[in-house]
Amino acid sequence: EALDRSEKMLEQDAAKFDLFLKKNDKDAHDAFMAANREIKKKQEKIEELKKLTIEASKIESEISKLNDRLFECEKYKTFLLEVAEDARGTDNNESQAAGGDGEGNDDDENDATAKEDDDEILPFTEPRQLMGVFAQQEEAN
Repeated sequence: EALDRSEKMLEQDAAKFDLFLKKNDKDAHDAFMAANREIKKKQEKIEELKKLTIEASKIESEISKLNDRLFECEKYKTFLLEVAEDARGTDNNESQAAGGDGEGNDDDENDATAKEDDDEILPFTEPRQLMGVFAQQEEAN
């Protein structure tokens, strides 16, 4: 009887040990699969980060190009405003010579008007107008 009990206990212990090994194998397999999923997620995040870095570089490059273009446009705007001011100044000088009071108060008003024009659209609406101003300035020179 004692031998039968010992044998049953040994079988129970062996069954428990087999159950432990199976559970341990299952846990190891689950941990391996979870690790693989996490590695895959990490690789996807790294790829996404690379793509976003490339996209950010492209955007920075585009911003730089647009800033350069804006700088060029500002130079042209300044030039056109100066031409417009010169054209207005020529017109005002001619009107003063023709019948102005000669006091020069119009210059202050012209400066204020020119500064207001800086905030507005350029006074030229068509290229022909600009060509006309150029032609007038060439004739004046």
